[in-house]
Amino acid sequence: TFVDIPVVGTTATANDRVVQDVEEQFGEDCITHRGPLSRSGLKFQNIVLSSIAERLAWILDNIQNIEGSGIIYCLTRKDAYRVSEWLKHNGIKSHHYWGGDIKNDAGDDITEELENMLLDNNIKVLVATTALGMGFDKPDLAFVIHYQAPGSVVAYYQQVGRAGRGLDS
Repeated sequence: TFVDIPVVGTTATANDRVVQDVEEQFGEDCITHRGPLSRSGLKFQNIVLSSIAERLAWILDNIQNIEGSGIIYCLTRKDAYRVSEWLKHNGIKSHHYWGGDIKNDAGDDITEELENMLLDNNIKVLVATTALGMGFDKPDLAFVIHYQAPGSVVAYYQQVGRAGRGLDS
């Protein structure tokens, strides 16, 4: 066994049961630090729109007024593609993003290229499934919009947590 090797584990969303399980796995020398879930760099707004047309119109009207680049989360690949194409059709530089290969017209996988375009602010928005989430760190991500409600509060918090990282919390 490895006795004197320090280990650090981090997460923003572990509930009490998960924290307790991790502490038991690491043993009595485990030290746990927990901070608040709130972050000053995040502002929340909840809007209920009853139709696809209303959602698409709201996104188009508002995304043009937000400085910087961001992510729109969708529950399905079909919706990610639909929203991205709508934005492109209306002059917003966007692309769909999901797990697995994303092919360009030549058949090449452009997944990494799309991630770099977002990181470098060379695209306004990636319209993504949950595949663009944990592990993706862009300190200056300006916004996260949900096209539909995520499947859980934990998923919601993890997704909105992509934004607001460039500010002290």
